[in-house]
Amino acid sequence: MPLQLLGQGMVNPPRDGLVIPPFAPVAERVPQFPLKTARMIYAEADIMKARMNVLHYKEAQQVRDKILKAADPWLTRPDSAIIALMPDARVPRAFDLNPKGSPVHGDTVFKVGGFYPWIVDPDHPLQVKSPIDGQVFPSNDYMAYYRSGFKDRTGLDRTYADDGWGWIAPDGERYWFVAYANQWMWKGHIEPAFADLAHAYLLTGDKRYAHKAAVMLHRLGEVYPSMDHANQSRYGLMEKMKGHTYNGKILNLIWETSLIQNAAEAYDAVWDSIDSDADLQKATGKTGRQIRAFIEANVLEDAVDAYMQRKIQGNYGMHQIALLYILLARQNMGTEKYLRMLVEEPGESRVQSGLRYALYNMIFRDGQPLESPDYNLLTVQKITRFADMLRTGGTDLFAEPRLRALINSPLEIVATGKITPGIGDSGSVLGNLVGQDADVYQVSYGTYHDPRYLTWLAAVGKVGAQSFSTFESLFRDVLPEVRPLPAGRALARRPSHLLAGYGMGMLNNRADAVALTFNYGFKGTHYHWDFLNFELFANGQKMMPDLGYPDAMNEYVKEVYTWSFNTVAHNTVVVDAQRQADNVPGKLHDFAEGAFARSMDASSATYPQTTTYRRNMIMVDVDTAQSYIVDFFRVAGGRQHDYALHGPPGRLTAEGLWGEKQPGTLAGDDVAFGDVYDDAQMGVKGYQGSYWNYKGSGYQYLFNVQKLNGDRTALMYSHVSDENAKLKIHILPQAGQEIRIADAWNKPRAKNYLLKYVITRRKSTGDEPLKSTFIGVMEPFTGNRSLIRALRKLPVKHGAAVEVKRQNGTDVVISDTTSEVKSIEGIETDAHVAVVRLDPNGAPERVFFSDGSYLKVKGKTFRANAVTGVVTAMDAKSRRISIAMKGGTTGKIEPGTIAHFTNALRETGHPIQSAIIVGNVLTLETADDLLVGKVHTVRNSADSLVTDTNLPFAPLYAGATMLNDRFEPIGILRTVSGNALKPEGKSGNVPADGTDIWISNIGVGDRVQIKARFEWKR
Repeated sequence: MPLQLLGQGMVNPPRDGLVIPPFAPVAERVPQFPLKTARMIYAEADIMKARMNVLHYKEAQQVRDKILKAADPWLTRPDSAIIALMPDARVPRAFDLNPKGSPVHGDTVFKVGGFYPWIVDPDHPLQVKSPIDGQVFPSNDYMAYYRSGFKDRTGLDRTYADDGWGWIAPDGERYWFVAYANQWMWKGHIEPAFADLAHAYLLTGDKRYAHKAAVMLHRLGEVYPSMDHANQSRYGLMEKMKGHTYNGKILNLIWETSLIQNAAEAYDAVWDSIDSDADLQKATGKTGRQIRAFIEANVLEDAVDAYMQRKIQGNYGMHQIALLYILLARQNMGTEKYLRMLVEEPGESRVQSGLRYALYNMIFRDGQPLESPDYNLLTVQKITRFADMLRTGGTDLFAEPRLRALINSPLEIVATGKITPGIGDSGSVLGNLVGQDADVYQVSYGTYHDPRYLTWLAAVGKVGAQSFSTFESLFRDVLPEVRPLPAGRALARRPSHLLAGYGMGMLNNRADAVALTFNYGFKGTHYHWDFLNFELFANGQKMMPDLGYPDAMNEYVKEVYTWSFNTVAHNTVVVDAQRQADNVPGKLHDFAEGAFARSMDASSATYPQTTTYRRNMIMVDVDTAQSYIVDFFRVAGGRQHDYALHGPPGRLTAEGLWGEKQPGTLAGDDVAFGDVYDDAQMGVKGYQGSYWNYKGSGYQYLFNVQKLNGDRTALMYSHVSDENAKLKIHILPQAGQEIRIADAWNKPRAKNYLLKYVITRRKSTGDEPLKSTFIGVMEPFTGNRSLIRALRKLPVKHGAAVEVKRQNGTDVVISDTTSEVKSIEGIETDAHVAVVRLDPNGAPERVFFSDGSYLKVKGKTFRANAVTGVVTAMDAKSRRISIAMKGGTTGKIEPGTIAHFTNALRETGHPIQSAIIVGNVLTLETADDLLVGKVHTVRNSADSLVTDTNLPFAPLYAGATMLNDRFEPIGILRTVSGNALKPEGKSGNVPADGTDIWISNIGVGDRVQIKARFEWKR
């Protein structure tokens, strides 16, 4: 079949110009290894344990009944009807029908039906139904067309007719009805059916379930070898036009991992039934042995080849666990070779790294993986399952300290005990809790016996007999019964803490009822352009939320990259009406916890035109449960600064005199909602390409723009989920400042929730680079009890200061980036941050300062000393550092305090877990790991160590210390250039070729500072 332009000869010519390559069938395979002789994934003793749990626990019975309820409909479906749901590779696949939605209802279909809104029903194969009005597409009988060998073209001339490669609308848009129906039949029905039928068989021994699973597996063997997603799918062909390959088999390479894992598990489960399945043998004309050989060759062996061809490859852990299932199901296929590849070898790419390398090269030193929380959970789930399965074969990965940190990672980023921050592609504008996975924490509790895991699961009722909540849980012992925490908390309250590897600080008040998360670090994948973004949590809600997971995960959906990923959608500053430019490591200047106040100060070089892009956020407690935030955002460089903040969806009132709502959007009166106005290529009408590299403003999504007549305002929000959950955002004055408010949708395509943004703008008026210090004050409260009576920006020569008048006194909040002396109405200090609380009579009541040596107020002088010194020894494996202090001893160093380390090439920090001072020697144990990379070398010399290891964290390595495989220093790492590690100067201890080296975040000779922190209460 020659190459063919998709849509050629149609009434409405397509705009996309897609080209379909000729179909290339692949011949049937024969086994290359001895056939399987035993079930490998679930041993007979395990199956009996599961059945006994079902017998003795009603909760386990409910799990079984849920599985049977899902599996039973397949028993009544004729084998021929099941086979009809699994068409061969000539029928295309598409996960998205059209990014604009429905040809009838447009993007309303996403608001009604979600990301993937169309209804796909096994009773109506290769058709989709609208969730809005039930209209069915395509208008022709595609199944008849398919069964005729694509010869009977009856109905293909109708509106909405689809020959498999989409219907072309009058405007040239292509709507992939058949391909969408096909993909989602495989993904939404066949894939879970493999698991449901297999599980039903294992739990009951009823061979009717095994028969239906075997029918599916045999059909899979008929179609699987010829499946080639890159050449048979909508997205594959779109990527091919750009010169890229979007691999996969039936589904795309990421989703294929779970489909083939379920198929492999199903075969291992029902394998023992095939030789006695007379109906299947009669239908196929094969003996039981021949059927088994056919499936093992054409599904399992073909899948291993597809894995090695990178047609089965997901987020880290997804394809590794899939391959392990395939190998166990196939049994006699050189399993040891592949297991070594999965665990011990460095791998050719990041996602192909062996697990012992991935734990250090893809997991930050604090245990957080390098993606967003939702995707990080996949890593936690898959690696935990992988390690649990390997343990039965004698490989104990749970002994790796970094694995335990990884398992803990979802617990470490929870705000107010109940919400996970919506970092990058994760969460929602209303908030949710990520990570309460029963399988992960049942396995982990059985391994580590950490009581936090029980509390974590108790919040969702998965302890005691309720431990039985998944199929895998049936094979385990019951967890101890514990009571859930009050107020819906999943974790006990905790103080502020820093994830210095992930680059996120969390400021918590003492009750852990108000929390602020602040991101500054280098980003891995699934990130947004939101350096120095923050979220505020209070009143049981996200009060200043990130918007969460975008409209889709698809670079052809305009709204994702032009709005959701863009800087302006977040609580940060936009420079020169462009999104942030560079993904670079941020810098932590200070992180200080106090009894009534706490502070975090960080900066980023994400905008190359700026010399300063730095934020200091200070949380001050009003009482035991309520707090407010003072935000100082400093920017120097560029010509325009836009300080963008937003509250939650809900009702809003804004103080001040506001102008009329302007036409158009923030991008201009003549720029319509969603129009790309600042990219010449993407803004062309009918543009069909990718939006992933959009670098414009995103201002075209902010509408109903109003300008304030003045330079300060306060906006009060009532949360859509709780009318009594309130927030006030105060914008303090600054010369040349203009303030606007505007509406924006959390998701411009789905349009779920409307939010009100406040944009504070300053523009350069001369040739000098613009310098701005934006000050915002955020006060969450409940009901009508506002925390703040009045605010005043205080005059000060250095830094900035705010007077906060409360009901029972006054606070003075000071922020500076230098140690210059600041004199403010009876207060004097050289600290970078200070909070002074005065009673109604003006007398000092409480004091907090950080990164300074003194503070004077009303005749009282308070002093503190920083700890400085040099690293003289360190044990990277035990996270211990010895420091020769300068200037003698100091007071107690509290856990969670940050130790800052510097050398000529780097600045970094570690939270302290414990500190012991003996004489002039300070010994620290850090709360996070010192090891930040594991590298396999292939060719080494004094000035270069060449590696075959993928190093995602390479931008973090300048100035780190290289260690040999005995953890002895080799030298300081200057840079990573391509696949070569370049030391600073000549390394005098060159490791042998082929050995591993380690990267340590800290080395002997690094300078140390623990910044002074002081607090006092009258």
